[in-house]
Amino acid sequence: MLRRPSQKIEVLHRAQVINAILDIFSGAEHKIEVCGNSRFPFRIFSFDSVKKSTLVAKNRGIQQSIFSKLQRKISTPAKIQ
Repeated sequence: MLRRPSQKIEVLHRAQVINAILDIFSGAEHKIEVCGNSRFPFRIFSFDSVKKSTLVAKNRGIQQSIFSKLQRKISTPAKIQ
């Protein structure tokens, strides 16, 4: 999906995230791609309603991809030589 300049970005928190994910899975027609940080998949799939909605989407033939970004904190700054 391409973001158009006229679209607004909305930050979601807690229950809003769950409701948005459920809306995405229930309204998908062909493919779902979800991206989050490294903790996202574990947390989001701890909810039974999300697990069930992904299975329903899968049974409808919807392709699903979940991407997570692994982050590593660097304790010391890199030296430039």
